[in-house]
Amino acid sequence: MILEILTAAVTMFTPILILMLADLATGLAKAFKCHHKISSSKLRSTVSKTIVYFIVLVIGGCLSTLGEDSVAVLFAVFLGIVEGVSILENLGEMYPQHKFIAKLKAILNKKQKENGDE
Repeated sequence: MILEILTAAVTMFTPILILMLADLATGLAKAFKCHHKISSSKLRSTVSKTIVYFIVLVIGGCLSTLGEDSVAVLFAVFLGIVEGVSILENLGEMYPQHKFIAKLKAILNKKQKENGDE
């Protein structure tokens, strides 16, 4: 049973890890391009985030073994969206003149205003 849980967590974690690495890469590229300071605290937070994400996906793996696959997938999709938005934000700061990225940024800003997240 533990092996099943870990297998489910690793299976869900692999695409999330790829997105996290892409987020890290775009974040570093943004820092270089925009002349921002690269700090060890932000890199440490990436490690902490990775651990938390894995724990969430292990919980999702537990739910999968109990027959609640939809909840586990929902966890993974949510984390993937969070990372995807972060990547788009990084690209938006690096290339604000790009039409596609500017349009996505406008949509995200509009959604944030509607939700009162500013």
